Amino acid sequence: MSGVGLVVAMAATARAGEARELAAREAFTAGVLQAGGEPQPYASLATELDGARVQIRIDALGDVPLFDRVHLVLRVADIASAGDAKPGAGVGLEVLRRDRTRALVYLQYKLEGFSEPEGELEAVFAIGHQLGALHATANVAYGQDWEARERDAELALAAHVEPVRGMFAGVTARYRDALGTAVEPIRRDGFAGATGTVTYGRIGVTLMGGIAMAETVEARRYGPSATLVLGSVF
Repeated sequence: MSGVGLVVAMAATARAGEARELAAREAFTAGVLQAGGEPQPYASLATELDGARVQIRIDALGDVPLFDRVHLVLRVADIASAGDAKPGAGVGLEVLRRDRTRALVYLQYKLEGFSEPEGELEAVFAIGHQLGALHATANVAYGQDWEARERDAELALAAHVEPVRGMFAGVTARYRDALGTAVEPIRRDGFAGATGTVTYGRIGVTLMGGIAMAETVEARRYGPSATLVLGSVF
């Protein structure tokens, strides 16, 4: 994503709790999947204004724990695009659970549309670690269609500290590469910047700001990007 971006996400859980529990594991950081923790189902609605692509993007995401270590993931991308909304579903399995380290493996299938059976199968490995006052989460993803005509890989990182209870400050970065496939209009894109999160009871607010990049066949563009995430726990 390049240019000025604005993402508004509202997250909700079905079990009463504090937004701080989710914020502590980067669940309110856009572009990063959480790596485990206390099971809490939540849903998000993200609205993005992309100045580089000149479009408004609305995405929905849900994460529902089915069993102790198994999550159900549901998503719909590009809701605002008439006829181009892309649903998806998958599962996440917590493969590592230690006092300071958690890891989840996600397997998702993203359709090209509600009436389109073709889509992309994506695997994501998410790992989170607490090192003293610093908590960090990393995502490594790879996806492709059945014929491997479209494929991409993505790396996302986020880290923060909690200087005051319920307030987090950190950094985040992500990079996606289409791996040379000619079908993708955007060959590469990325973002790097700072994050700040404030939580109060069931409410959490995250602000992200930094520099975004998008590369097509013709050119590579850089621009400022801002993300606002609003979260609510029920």
